[in-house]
Amino acid sequence: PALKKQLEQLASRTIKRSQAAPPEVTIMGDRNIPYRLLKKIMLTCTLANYGKVSLAVMQKGDEA
Repeated sequence: PALKKQLEQLASRTIKRSQAAPPEVTIMGDRNIPYRLLKKIMLTCTLANYGKVSLAVMQKGDEA
């Protein structure tokens, strides 16, 4: 609930700037985050009316 409230507050600021497009969010995490938690975060973003939810990953140079 706290995450949803914060996302809605941020979205309301964004919507004031542009009514045309719904807000977007990018989630960053690491491989230690359980998939179950990631799904909850993504669902919360959707419930807070974010139109686009993206995942960002960082690749280490040695793993390339």
